[in-house]
Amino acid sequence: MYYFHLAPKHYRKVLFVLEARHPKQTETLAEYYTRINGHLIPPNVAIFEYDPKIRTGRYVKAHG
Repeated sequence: MYYFHLAPKHYRKVLFVLEARHPKQTETLAEYYTRINGHLIPPNVAIFEYDPKIRTGRYVKAHG
């Protein structure tokens, strides 16, 4: 996230991650990260999670 803070403001900032899920948890790793470390994520960063098994993606946190 530190590099996203340093990137120029006019850049579009996207963190693209593969979906990772623990069998005993309901939330994905990206959802967990945004919940626990949301204060570190700049407001103009979008976090996109991709599931290769079903070939779909979704926004975990849209830029705002």
